[in-house]
Amino acid sequence: MLAGSAKPTKVLLVDDVRLFLELEKTFFRRQGCEIFTATTGTEALTVVHKEKPDLVVLDLSLPEMDGLEVLKRIRASEMLRGIKVIIASVSGEEEDIKNCKEAGCDAYLTKPVTQRVLLDTAARILGIPQRVDIRIWIEMQVEGSTNGSIFYGQSDNISIGGIYVRCERDFPIGSQIALGFTLPDENEPLSTTGELLRIEKLPPVEGKSTFGLAFRFVSLTENARRQIQHLIDKKIS
Repeated sequence: MLAGSAKPTKVLLVDDVRLFLELEKTFFRRQGCEIFTATTGTEALTVVHKEKPDLVVLDLSLPEMDGLEVLKRIRASEMLRGIKVIIASVSGEEEDIKNCKEAGCDAYLTKPVTQRVLLDTAARILGIPQRVDIRIWIEMQVEGSTNGSIFYGQSDNISIGGIYVRCERDFPIGSQIALGFTLPDENEPLSTTGELLRIEKLPPVEGKSTFGLAFRFVSLTENARRQIQHLIDKKIS
């Protein structure tokens, strides 16, 4: 969820270009949002009526009904008009921008859109604090230790707040486990403690059980925090 919300933020992503749709899904999924997608204007309206998302990220050029018409219909509905809408379009034409703003869009972004700009814009228009622990995808070996037992896993993503690790071990929710890893381009390993918040059973790898472990950092040194933030800034800049 985006920071400041008590429940997962519902986000509807509407784009007929799969590449943009997948990129946007990745951005928001890293923030723990509940994601819905649509590839046409009519499908978007169906999802909006059914799910009442907090935010719609809407392409301007869509099959069946364009993004501007979708926006107008959302704003014309007493039940839906409070939904926040970001237009994300390859068009930078002043007329398109003017038409969308007059129709009531909350923000107009020109593609390609960086992760930071998209998430900052979403946080601003939803009126919630900007989340500082943006997740980035990263693969590195992670060593875990608990009750004298050592195991190894592979990270999927990391943020200032925690890390997601794939491994062959599972543990009870709430377990606190010593974690160690070395960030790319760094020489010294980082050590911290992670509290297990979520566990997922993943497809087996080479016939072996595999689990996804979502950890929250509970003891991160200032040096470790600085190194992780530096890596995140490099990845999303």
